[in-house]
Amino acid sequence: MTVEQLRAIAGRAPFRPFRISLENGESFEVRHPEFIGITPSWVIIHNPEGEGIIFEVADVTSVRILARNGRRARS
Repeated sequence: MTVEQLRAIAGRAPFRPFRISLENGESFEVRHPEFIGITPSWVIIHNPEGEGIIFEVADVTSVRILARNGRRARS
């Protein structure tokens, strides 16, 4: 996944929640566009409690768009 692809998903209008999966098997949901920051090398995700997760863009293996209720969106 490239920085441009991530930015396109995060900046989509209207915003759709999505889940980012990493090489190590972890995954994180982005429920609001203000909960993610993307630099050329790093991604920062904040959860509603204000905790932050930082990882490298190169670690992202997939992104899945979620339905508004948090489940996977139908294809």
